[in-house]
Amino acid sequence: CVGCVWLLFEFTLKFLFKLLHNMIDCPELLEQLNFKVNSINSRNKPLFYLSNVNHKYIMLHSPANILMSTSNTVINFDLFFTLDKFSSYLQNTYKTYYQF
Repeated sequence: CVGCVWLLFEFTLKFLFKLLHNMIDCPELLEQLNFKVNSINSRNKPLFYLSNVNHKYIMLHSPANILMSTSNTVINFDLFFTLDKFSSYLQNTYKTYYQF
């Protein structure tokens, strides 16, 4: 169901936002996030670096990988938004793709 996909997408991104802003205390998960630092200025700016994992099960079911891959799909993911502004951004930008 399309609505379920949207809710999972929104929940994942809000969870990551709260984790990065220390609203959720989980240092074990936070240390597994791989921030990507671009050496050149480009249009494609994923926030996280996903290592090549040979085992697809690990790649798809690791909480850190799920958070990183989901956030890399977001255009202009801004770490300095407030939670309200971030929620509004998600609603305005992505809900049109997940109309139900």
